[in-house]
Order: sequence, then structure tokens, then C-alpha cells
Amino acid sequence: MDDKSFGAAVELIKKFEGCHLTSYMCPANVPTIGYGNTRYPDGKSVKLGETISQQRAETMLTLEINRTADILEETVPFWAEMNGNQKSALISFAFNLGAYFYGLPSFRTITRVLRNREWDQVPSALLLYRNPGSHFEEGLRRRRTEEGVIWLAP
Repeated sequence: MDDKSFGAAVELIKKFEGCHLTSYMCPANVPTIGYGNTRYPDGKSVKLGETISQQRAETMLTLEINRTADILEETVPFWAEMNGNQKSALISFAFNLGAYFYGLPSFRTITRVLRNREWDQVPSALLLYRNPGSHFEEGLRRRRTEEGVIWLAP
């Protein structure tokens, strides 16, 4: 799978994750590096104090987007019917919240909307997943709103 077909996902992820060439503790209290990676391509966990090059960050992002897309292709029904922007919106969502979100109890609404092909309801369903009441809510609201805009783009 080629990340160029998911260009909107790449841009969303870069915008909202930012790039950190030195590892740091993310809001979930997990060591993170690059564009939000908690693991290296070999599966090894990121540790505090580690550094990577910009090129490695880009490579890791491409690999993670492709891995996420492969998981979504296997788990989300009607994936093949979605256009590149719809797939990109879901890749950004899954990159942020976990690639195996579909079907989990805490993702009932987005699961139902996707299962029933209620495409016009996807943007409002995405917006539900913003951690209401937390200090992350505003940033997640912006991200979910932009994912919804991308979803609706032809």
C-alpha cells in the first residue's frame, strides 16, 4: 500500500501529532517519538532519551499509516467502497485512537454508522470521540472536525 493514496491522512497526522525527533511522554503517559509512534517498526517500544532522524520519522509514519490502513481494510466493512479521503479520515482517527477501534464497546456509534453505511453521519460520529471535559478536548475537537471535513471531500 502506498501512503500517497492517503495524502490527506499524512497531512492530518503531521499537523496534529507534530514531529519530535527526541522521545517524550505523550498525554497517555507513553514514551513517543516521530509523528506519534510509541513503537519502532521492529516492534520495540520507544524509550525516553532516544532520538531519530527526520528521515526515520518519515519512514516510520509511512509504515504506520500503511499498517493502520491494512488493519482497517480487514476490520471495517465497505472499506473498498470508500474514496481516498474517506479512508484518510479513518486512518487519522485510527492513528490517534487505535487501529482496532471498529467493534469495540467504546466505539459503538462510529461502528454502527460505518456498518450501516450512514456516510453522511460519519463526521458527527467522529466528533463524539474528543474526550469531553478533558484538557485535550479542544485539540481533539479540531482534529475530529478536520477528519469530518476530509471525509466529506470528493
